[in-house]
Amino acid sequence: MGDDHVICVHRSVDKIVNNTLVNYGRMEVIEFEVPEPARHFISAQQSEREEQQFTHRRPKRPRSIGLRGPKSINFGNYRRFAKTYGIDLDAPPQRKVKLAQAYADSMPLMGGDEEISSPNRAVAWNDLTVPEGYVATTVWVEAVSEDALRVDGNPFSGGGDISISVGNTDFLKSSAFVVQDLNNLEGTVPVSVMARGAGAFTVQVTIECKLKPRHFFDWQMKSFTKLMEAYRKQKAEYDEALAAHKSEVEEAETRESDLNPRFRRQVMERELKRLCISMIADQLEIDITANHYGGAPEGDLPPINFGPSLDKHAELVRFLEQAVHWNLMSYMFYPYFYADKERWREKLSMEATRDRLFAAFLSSGMGRVVVPIRPEFASAFGYFLETGIPWFGEGLVMDSQDDHYLSLADEIMTGNHDEIIEDRWQTKLPTNLTILQDAASAMIGEGLPCEIDENRIGAGNSRLSPVLPPVEGDGSVE
Repeated sequence: MGDDHVICVHRSVDKIVNNTLVNYGRMEVIEFEVPEPARHFISAQQSEREEQQFTHRRPKRPRSIGLRGPKSINFGNYRRFAKTYGIDLDAPPQRKVKLAQAYADSMPLMGGDEEISSPNRAVAWNDLTVPEGYVATTVWVEAVSEDALRVDGNPFSGGGDISISVGNTDFLKSSAFVVQDLNNLEGTVPVSVMARGAGAFTVQVTIECKLKPRHFFDWQMKSFTKLMEAYRKQKAEYDEALAAHKSEVEEAETRESDLNPRFRRQVMERELKRLCISMIADQLEIDITANHYGGAPEGDLPPINFGPSLDKHAELVRFLEQAVHWNLMSYMFYPYFYADKERWREKLSMEATRDRLFAAFLSSGMGRVVVPIRPEFASAFGYFLETGIPWFGEGLVMDSQDDHYLSLADEIMTGNHDEIIEDRWQTKLPTNLTILQDAASAMIGEGLPCEIDENRIGAGNSRLSPVLPPVEGDGSVE
């Protein structure tokens, strides 16, 4: 920040393109109709992306597997839910459990010669407990007793019996098997035995307990909570990985979209050239590819295999590169609907790019390519199309005086020595560039001024009108 005002003018920058119309003279041309010219290029790009494809698997949504709430979990599906999210769940509580306990008691021999009445006694136990989450529903009681005996071994008169009560049931005389209802008893289940004249007895008690609905729901809720926590964790990991992958893809697409248009043009013309040469080679049943390197130990450079095979292949490559004027290739891309219908959607999606020519190349269903034949190779190329044999003229030794010898300098040149410049003109194209001008002066001449360095970079032909110096004094009138 400063005390002075800052003046800034935004000016748009246009691109000036110099165009030249060149007449290269009359030359024979060869025309190709190329199906889907970008197919190989697209396949190569997709193969590279597949190696970096997103490999994380999206976790299944709970509802898609039938997990809509705690009550969706039961004895038959809880293992499947646990496997889906890769966790362990506690086994569900059993629907029914049984408690079994045996009780016994006896008394010593009674009396001597004197008469003693039949002995009576009561015994109680409180060691049976219904498990938490269950209620006791039914009890089975089986009892056996023996009469009390005198010292002489004779039983007391009148015999003996026992009465048994389990839980909240009434006392019942029992000498065999008895079943009673416990009415959903919880907690401790008392067992009481009243013995009358029985010297010894044994009681077997079996209680059936039923699972309480609330306890089962608690297990469902606990399992549901663990399942949802596992799903949310997996979903968070998936979303994080997906976001990182999308970021990488966007960066890659940005890099691709920022490719220099000249590089894109090179890609297009290289692919068109490859397709044209492949179409010629396939028709003539000749192979344009070969490996001329031998084997070598790991870490060493492989040696070149010199021999007739290399000479023949080099001759073919040189002929295809020199006979055709690839630098003067003309081409046109026809719309996507000439390709297979199943690829239409894919091709349409490739048109979303600012480079319209490259978009036409990617989405094209058919391309038309026209390339001229160098005049000095016209007859030789016709012979090649008939026989598949490259011909450079008479004899085996090429010299600079031979009509079919093309020097490296001539091969690099775009045209021939007879080219005629017919016309020159300029085209103005808008860009998204702007320049900041730090003065409010009007512009003189055309275009913006540019700073000129010692290498003549940024040279321009315009300048700003001079800024008038400040008037001496305060400008007041006496």
